[in-house]
Amino acid sequence: MPTSPPPPKAASSAADIAKELREVNERLLLSSLLAQEVSEQARRRHQERLSALLEALHEGVLITDGTGRVLMLNVAARRLVGFTDETDPLSLESVDLRRLDMTPLAVDDNPIRRTTRGEAFVDEEVLLVRASGDIRHLMTNSTFTMEDGKVALAIVVFHDVTERRLLEARIAQTERLAALGTLAAGVAHEINNPLVSVWSNLELVLAALRASRADTSTAQLAQLVQLEAMLIDARTGAERIRTTVQALTTFARADKERHTIVALVPVLELSIRIAFNEIRHHARLVTDFGAVPDVEVDDVRLGQVFVNLLVNAVHALDGGDAERDEIRVVTSTDSAGRAVIEVSDTGTGIPDDVLPRIFDPFFTTKGVGRGTGLGLSVSRNTVAAIGGEISVKSEPGHGTTFRVVLPPAKQARAAALPPPSGRVDDVETRRGIVLVVDDERSIGVLLVRILTGHDVTIASSADEALGLIASGRIFDVILSDIMMPGKSGIELYTELKATSPEHSERVVFISGGAFSPGANEFLEAMTNERIDKPFEASVVRSLVRRYVRARA
Repeated sequence: MPTSPPPPKAASSAADIAKELREVNERLLLSSLLAQEVSEQARRRHQERLSALLEALHEGVLITDGTGRVLMLNVAARRLVGFTDETDPLSLESVDLRRLDMTPLAVDDNPIRRTTRGEAFVDEEVLLVRASGDIRHLMTNSTFTMEDGKVALAIVVFHDVTERRLLEARIAQTERLAALGTLAAGVAHEINNPLVSVWSNLELVLAALRASRADTSTAQLAQLVQLEAMLIDARTGAERIRTTVQALTTFARADKERHTIVALVPVLELSIRIAFNEIRHHARLVTDFGAVPDVEVDDVRLGQVFVNLLVNAVHALDGGDAERDEIRVVTSTDSAGRAVIEVSDTGTGIPDDVLPRIFDPFFTTKGVGRGTGLGLSVSRNTVAAIGGEISVKSEPGHGTTFRVVLPPAKQARAAALPPPSGRVDDVETRRGIVLVVDDERSIGVLLVRILTGHDVTIASSADEALGLIASGRIFDVILSDIMMPGKSGIELYTELKATSPEHSERVVFISGGAFSPGANEFLEAMTNERIDKPFEASVVRSLVRRYVRARA
């Protein structure tokens, strides 16, 4: 009998089905919670990494929500604006931000507010005036994210470019000085040539006038005395022009630094002459030059420091009374043997909260257009570079004193040669054979007058001079200008050194202000003698006689 199939399994009860559903739901819920926890951990790790990255940046980073509420301000941003950890970042909009012309930014112009309005920008520069008073240049960039048509996050990045701007300003200042130096040297050269004629001819006329007194009648003597007084006044005016041109020539040099052992007082006197037109309308100038040691410096750059201090002293005065106000320049030697230079004024003084910042780059109390805030910073660097110090003392309402202390030179400066005595002209000697090379014909004519008793030949160019020597002419001395059109005096010397070495040794350079770097370097390396225009007639006569006697 066949076996019958087993009866079907009875269906699960409703309770069993509910139990299974609960177990499945619990497993799904557990899986969901586990997934959320893993996602939250990943999110936190990502946020921590992003935060660490932002904190490590040198740029300041600010993140706000769409309302401007600060969500994140990294360490660089806090340091930049001067916030401490306890500072409420919501006060950020109270930070003093300004345009490049120092005009304060309105709240709506604040880079943060602009970004929350959906305005992104690239490389916009603003100025930050910190609580300490110093000014930083900030390059700002911003972007934002949108949600539901509104700004969700605003991100502003601040990059401090102050040092770059300082470097650019110094480069620009150097370029301006170089251009001004070239212009000044060119002007000095052009003034010197006619000034030589005026100065030396005045000397010759005065000498002739005084010599003629002995043979003059009493009636004419009073007239000659009056003429002599007029000539002396003219020569005094020419002397003022000459000292101004010498100052221009000295301060025209703006190439690489050249440290030499110099006396300080002449550098100070030259600086005073440069700044005197500014000083005399605002104050009395008082000088008290005590003994100071020589120093090893670049005299041009040190002179610029003194000029800057003098001009600053003028600007510190309220301009009320030129007779009452005073600028005093004092030199002395301290107990350590260092040179001390003090520049004082009776001006308004510097407030105590400003005093610590006056040497900071770009810091200035002067109005817009009157100062860059670089003068004292550059001066301090110049003085520090030679081992010196510059300090300041000030009392509001009672004036300011800047004190420069410089170490003495390690080696003594060679004693200056005394100027040639006029008595040398009285020494009997043979007639000299002199060649004058100058493109200014009037200079040659003047030297013929000065060198009466010698045979003087005038050449208006280096090529003409070389032709005379190539033809067999022999000269006791060659007086040559340095800067001439065509071939210069330097090129004349170089060719003579190759073709007629004995003549190259007899070249005496006449300088009206060499203004090319090559000419300056040449003169510093050259052992040949040099006369600066305008020259004294007695100096030229003595020099020529010396060369003639050497070949006797």
